[in-house]
Amino acid sequence: KTGQVVVSSGGQTRTVSCSNSLSVTVEPLPDVVAGAVSPRSTMVGESTTLYGTISNIGNESTGRSFTSTFKIDNDANHSLLYSSRQVTTPTVSAGSNRSIQTNVTFPSPGVWYTQLCADQNASANGVIDESNEKNNCGAWVQVTVDALPTPTATLSAVPSSIDNGQSSLLSWSSTNTTACVGNNFSTGGATSGSEVVSPVSNTTYTLTCNGVGGSAQDIKTVTVVNKPDLSVSSVTPSSATAEEPVALRTTVSNSGSITTGSSFTNTFFIDNNSSHGSVYATQSRTMSALNVGQSRTAEASFTFPTAGTWYVRACADQNALGTGTISEFNESNNCSSWRTVTVAQPVPPTPEAEISISASPETVSPQETATISWSVEHVAGSCSVSGTNGQNFTARAPSGSRETIVIDARVTYTLSCTDLFGEQQTASVTVNLVPEFQEI
Repeated sequence: KTGQVVVSSGGQTRTVSCSNSLSVTVEPLPDVVAGAVSPRSTMVGESTTLYGTISNIGNESTGRSFTSTFKIDNDANHSLLYSSRQVTTPTVSAGSNRSIQTNVTFPSPGVWYTQLCADQNASANGVIDESNEKNNCGAWVQVTVDALPTPTATLSAVPSSIDNGQSSLLSWSSTNTTACVGNNFSTGGATSGSEVVSPVSNTTYTLTCNGVGGSAQDIKTVTVVNKPDLSVSSVTPSSATAEEPVALRTTVSNSGSITTGSSFTNTFFIDNNSSHGSVYATQSRTMSALNVGQSRTAEASFTFPTAGTWYVRACADQNALGTGTISEFNESNNCSSWRTVTVAQPVPPTPEAEISISASPETVSPQETATISWSVEHVAGSCSVSGTNGQNFTARAPSGSRETIVIDARVTYTLSCTDLFGEQQTASVTVNLVPEFQEI
């Protein structure tokens, strides 16, 4: 450094030039700084990992490890820190950085704040001699903490009302859950599924599902009803003949859990139209009470008036108007399906055989002949005529005649035929001789 100095002495002033030099040595030091903390969002109640980076922007290594602090706060003014986490940071070389992390659980949803400070313990004191002690902390970062998802649980029972001995299907599902348990049924821990149950009395089923956001519950009750349940089999027969009575039959069964308690009406519905808009006829019969598991045959006689295709069905506990008196568990299974009945034309009755035989003349003189005549109807094949005099011949339908041989004595001719029923039918005629008069 150079300059001038003014010197005064004895009333005289003199300017004197002078020079001097100063040597300054700068000592190398580290300078640790913290970056922004991540993440920016998380869920309440979950363990969240906070990440941060410590960088040494100085020109010397830290030479040792040091403490860095994650600060957590729920106040934007940061007047009173909520909590902090201290993390030991290994030595950081000049121009290098270190990634550090810690875990924290945010206790409530809302807006929170995090900050990372290098070379600061819980009391904000450090151990590293730095070139700048005022840039150790990163900026405060806003963290959105969402509420945990609310769990839901849904339980269904189909059907919810069953007859004693029948089953119901329990089905369950849930959202935002990790496991479900059932009361009076087993879920196996599954969050969704189904199970068949067969209670013998009214039973309440409870589903409880748990998740990080809490628990949810649903309740269903299966009602067990004790009632009779009547059903019928398909009607028989499937064929009939017009104008001839036929017995319509069906089997009525009680598959319920109690007796019908009283008698009831069963009805056969007869129709000649496949649309069954208005049935042709009905035949109703009363049946005495049916016990549990009991079956009985219902029968009614009906004469189909014409040949063709007819339809028949039977309904238990229904009168001709379709109404009943027995309260049943299932009222929709009382009727059978429509049975198609093929009705044939009536077969004409088999006529009885008509046979006759005659002789002309019926009285002859010795050594004379007579004529045998016959008439036959409704016979099977030919007939035969046999005489007691040994004369035999065939009598063909429907009529005919044959001369006899010479008659010397009283003779009987018999006409024999087989009728349409396979039975033997006969008719006879006798030819007599004129009596001879003897003198006495």
